[in-house]
Amino acid sequence: HNIIIIIMGKSSISGAGDGLEKKKSKQEKKEKKAHKASKNSSKHKKKRSKEASIILDADDSDKAASSDKDDHATAARHKFATNTLDHCETPHVAYEHIQPVLLELQKLLGALTIWDPYFCDGSAKLHLESVGFDNVIHENDDFYATIADANKVPPHNLFLTNPPYSDDHIERLLTFLTTHNQNFCLLMPNWVARKKDYSALMPKDVFYLSPVHPYTYAMPEWNDRPDHVAADGKTTPYLSSWYIHAGSQTETLMNKMNSFARGKWVVAKTIKGLKWKLQKLKRW
Repeated sequence: HNIIIIIMGKSSISGAGDGLEKKKSKQEKKEKKAHKASKNSSKHKKKRSKEASIILDADDSDKAASSDKDDHATAARHKFATNTLDHCETPHVAYEHIQPVLLELQKLLGALTIWDPYFCDGSAKLHLESVGFDNVIHENDDFYATIADANKVPPHNLFLTNPPYSDDHIERLLTFLTTHNQNFCLLMPNWVARKKDYSALMPKDVFYLSPVHPYTYAMPEWNDRPDHVAADGKTTPYLSSWYIHAGSQTETLMNKMNSFARGKWVVAKTIKGLKWKLQKLKRW
């Protein structure tokens, strides 16, 4: 019995050892398999990351190429340097509002020859023709190159434009107008009148015609539009007004416009006066 017991004990211990070895072997296999899978996954991720990087780089290159193409296309439209943010067309309603002013100026000055030298998409001439004024000079020329030579300035008796606001355009424009004692109708933001550097350059008897509902300007389809501009090219409406000067006839003209307003616009000698009149009109 003792021998049998000893032999069975050895057999039992050996079986347990074999079981442990098998379990250990299986565990090692599992660990090796998991490590291999992890390694493959890491390689796959790196590969995907590299591919994604290549795609993004290619996409950025395409965007840059597209942007360069757009800038080149925009520049090719004009004979002079431009800022894409300045390309905003004036809405037709603004020309409808200035029409009574032009009709009165025509009585005071004779037949009008209108010069609008800031060329965007050429629509200004079409708008003016549609409200009855077809003697309009609006060409794709460099305004500053033109006024640098007095012989190149076209004969005109009214300067009418919606100028670019960037850089020193407004300052250069106002300097030209006051130096040459021009009659003018300028469509500009209300903040221009509040800026001392600009207001100092304007004649003291300028008056303002402001729409009851702010104008909405639109960027042409060919222009590179920033993110804040809507899909249809329209900008967010902001306060802008016609700045009007007609020499010694300015006050007479302003009084006439007061009687023609009919709730479509207001006129005043100051931007503060415009604000007060607009608030009063809205309360009614």
